[in-house]
Amino acid sequence: MGKVTIITNPELATGFRLAGVEVLPAKTAAEARDLLFSLLGREDISIIAIKDDYLADLKEEERRRLWETYRPLVIGIPTGIISPERRRTDYIVALIRWAVGFEVALGREVAESSRE
Repeated sequence: MGKVTIITNPELATGFRLAGVEVLPAKTAAEARDLLFSLLGREDISIIAIKDDYLADLKEEERRRLWETYRPLVIGIPTGIISPERRRTDYIVALIRWAVGFEVALGREVAESSRE
């Protein structure tokens, strides 16, 4: 089994290091992108967790490359306080965008009905 590697800002790096995982601090989204793509294809890494803000800054073709990557698995680390409802809606929007190739706006009634 491979290891978990975290890409985050320097302010959060110490907390993750205390948890015992490899941490690569990045001051900017561009620096994080370079780190992320340098890690793809490494056999010793199973999961790369990267700060959501950095993922949001990626270009569409870069995001597509991540979706198509089998290993390591790349996941976002939520930043700030996000309600579970908002997180679920954002996830659904991201899945639809990946599947059909464009973003679909979900209204309040769709988000509320998804809770049922």
